[in-house]
Amino acid sequence: MAWSDQGLLELDINTAEGTLIWPQTPEEQEVFKQQGPFSVSALAFHLEGTQLYGVATDQPQASTLWVYDDTGWNVAC
Repeated sequence: MAWSDQGLLELDINTAEGTLIWPQTPEEQEVFKQQGPFSVSALAFHLEGTQLYGVATDQPQASTLWVYDDTGWNVAC
């Protein structure tokens, strides 16, 4: 996984090609367009592999811990 100005990408380690994972739905694309691409400084998976965490500099002088699961991106804390 990698973060880009387009959103969350899944990278193929054999071809180095990226597939856009998020945003996909029109609703997600609208949220991404309105909020803009955050500067994500770290990505990590939950041990079970069902959640992806990202630290985003999305506030002045502060960061937010986001979590991505089957419901989309949500603020973790």
